[in-house]
Amino acid sequence: MINHTRTLILNERVGKEFIPDTFVPMPASATAARVRDCLFAGLPPEAKDARMQQVMQLLHTYELEPYVLAKDPRVTYLPFGKVAQPGSLVAVVEQLHTRLTAEDEDVLFDGVPELRAMWHSDKMLFDLAGILLALAQHTDKDR
Repeated sequence: MINHTRTLILNERVGKEFIPDTFVPMPASATAARVRDCLFAGLPPEAKDARMQQVMQLLHTYELEPYVLAKDPRVTYLPFGKVAQPGSLVAVVEQLHTRLTAEDEDVLFDGVPELRAMWHSDKMLFDLAGILLALAQHTDKDR
């Protein structure tokens, strides 16, 4: 699907970016719901778009982009535009580290030990990248 990873992370049909007409949001596991709550709780649709722009800028870095494009290399949201930022990603990472349990990690990182290693790295943005890419893969497994 076009914008595959972005669509799976957001898992909603909101915002101005292209989401394929065939996409149906997946029911969220408790683990996926905790991650998305840390990312999007209380944000209106335009702020969710802005949060996804923050996230996708991180995920399109050299080291991580192969994960983003693995399922489908077609993206319609590049290049990134200027949007008001919905808050710090550092706060999101801190909240994720507080809220996610070992059982949540087992669910999210099932079959992707390299992403679990990223999550436990000493680089905060790689922590976030690992959890986001695992969320997309976890959501894709249920499709």
